Amino acid sequence: MATHIITFEEETQKPAGQTINPESVQDRLPQRLAPIPDNNPYAPFPCREDYELAKWFSAAGISKTNITTFLQNRMLHPVGQGRIQAYADYKKCLDDIPYGIGDKDKWTHTSISIQLPGQDGSCIDCPLLYRDIRACLEFLLGFEPFANGLFWAPERRYRGSKTEGSRLYNEMHTAEWWWETQAKLPHGATVVPVILGSDKTQLTHFHGDVSAWPVYVTIGNLSREIRRAQAVPSILLLGFIPVVKKVARNTFQKEARDMKAKIYHKSMRLMLKRKLNSSQETCILLTNYSFRDTGP
Repeated sequence: MATHIITFEEETQKPAGQTINPESVQDRLPQRLAPIPDNNPYAPFPCREDYELAKWFSAAGISKTNITTFLQNRMLHPVGQGRIQAYADYKKCLDDIPYGIGDKDKWTHTSISIQLPGQDGSCIDCPLLYRDIRACLEFLLGFEPFANGLFWAPERRYRGSKTEGSRLYNEMHTAEWWWETQAKLPHGATVVPVILGSDKTQLTHFHGDVSAWPVYVTIGNLSREIRRAQAVPSILLLGFIPVVKKVARNTFQKEARDMKAKIYHKSMRLMLKRKLNSSQETCILLTNYSFRDTGP
C-alpha cells in the first residue's frame, strides 16, 4: 500500500527547515569547513601514496607501534617515498581531514565539587571530561556522507489515504512533537532534536578510585538507518560522567543517592551548556555546506 505524505509547509503554509543567506548572519556564522584544494584531491594527505598508505593502516587496524616500525624501516618505506615519515605525520593528516570536527574538537578537563554527607562540610572533587556539544552537532549536520539521510522539516505520513489510512510513525520527524515544536519557531527555522545516551557496560577507568560512564550524542534529524549503523560516525562521544567508588558503595543510602544525583546533574549541565557566537538567541549551524537557523 502506498504511503501518503503531508509536509508541514503544505499543511500550514509556513516554511520549515530552510537554508539561509550567510551574508544576513555574518557575525554569527560558525567556522566553515576547510575546502579540498583543486590541485590535490587527496588532501590533507600530501600525495596519493600517503593517502593509500594511511588507508591501509586504518583499514587493517595496524597499531601505533607497528606503524612506527614500518615507517622507520627504510627497506619497507624508503626516505622520500611520500611525506609521511612518522606516526605523528600520519595522525596529523587524519586530524586534518576537513569532514571531521577539526580544530573545534576541544576537550575540556575540569572538576566538579560535591559536598560529602556529614557535619564537617568536606567536599570531593570529581574530574569531568567533555567536548563542545555545538561542535558535535555541527559535525553531525554537516558531514557530507549524511546529506541524503537528514530530515529538515516535519511530515505526517499515512498508510494509504489521509482520511482512510492509518498514521505512520517510522522516523522522528514524523512524530507529532516535531510538528508542534516547529509551529512555535520562526518561519524557516530548523528543529534539531538532541539525543543523549550512556552505556553502563562501558565503564572507563580514570585514576585512583574514580571511573566514569561515557555519554554519547546524536541527532533526530538523521534517519534511523544511519543512527543505528556501526560503521559511520553517527553517534559521537560527548563526555564522561564521573563515578566515585566511595559514593557507589553506599548505593542504598539516601545521602549517597543524593550525591550521585548531584554529580550527574552538574556534569550534564556543563556538557549541555550552550556557547553561542553572540548575545543573539538563535543558533546558526553549518549543515552540508549551507547554513540553517536552529532557533532558540
